[in-house]
Parts: sequence; structure tokens; C-alpha cells
Amino acid sequence: MENMPMNVVILGSIPEATLVLLMGLALLGIRGNWKKVLIIGIIQGVLSYFTRRYLLFGMHTVTLYLTMTLLTWLIIKTNILVAAIASALGMIINSLIEGVLLSIIINFTAITLPEILSRDWLRIAVTTPKQIVLLILVYLCLKYSFTLDEDIHIFKRIKERA
Repeated sequence: MENMPMNVVILGSIPEATLVLLMGLALLGIRGNWKKVLIIGIIQGVLSYFTRRYLLFGMHTVTLYLTMTLLTWLIIKTNILVAAIASALGMIINSLIEGVLLSIIINFTAITLPEILSRDWLRIAVTTPKQIVLLILVYLCLKYSFTLDEDIHIFKRIKERA
């Protein structure tokens, strides 16, 4: 169980949750209402604080996935399956980017993961590049209308049923 300071929630978890959802929606060709996506990001950021504090490691990820899916379904009013896929896609891409960037930071500096997690501002500094990469990817997907609809035809059928 982890203690997450409020500055990490505000500058880390809320932007991350917002970008994760935007990424997932963009890959499905859905331009989410920015205000609704931000509301979900704020709720997810606050939930992240509580899930990390009170749930065992790993369970917080499952819980946050389920809550993001439900919030997307309820607030954005998408099909529940679309919400689940968008949440999964966003979380997978976020995890991949985070893994690569954390590997680079840990391998090329003397900073350890426990040290990152124990120092608030260092934690924010380390996660900021990931947020920038996610923001750039979301921007590019939206600007160039890059989606997975053409590549994975089942997404198109699922969205048509919604």
C-alpha cells in the first residue's frame, strides 16, 4: 500500500488519467468531449489516491481500469464494450511508455524506483516525460485521424452497435 501525496495526485494522476482516456478514445476514433474527459480524469485521479492507499499492489490497477470503464460509459455515454476497450488501450499504451521511460531513467541515473516513489517532486519530474509523450501521441492521433478502426475491424462493428 502506497501513500500518494496530493501534489502527485494533482500533477501526476489527474493528467495521466485524462491522457490515458483521451488516448484510448482517440484510437477508437472517438473525439471525447474534453470537459467530460477531464471530469473522468479528476475522479480517476482522486480514486487513484484511495486505491493506492488502501488496496494491495496490482489490485489498484484492476480497480482503476474498472472505474475508468464505468465512468466512461456513464459520463461519455459510450457502449460499455467501447468504454472497456478504450480504457484498456489507453492503459496499455500508458504502461508501455512508462516502462520504457522508467527503464531509461533508472538505467542511466543512480535513481532507484523506491527513491522515485518516496520523493514527491522527483516522482512528478519522472512522470512528466511520460505525460508529454502521451499528449503528443493523442495530438497526433487526433490531428491525423489515426485510429485502429481500419486495422482491427471488430472495433468498427462494436462502435456501430453502440
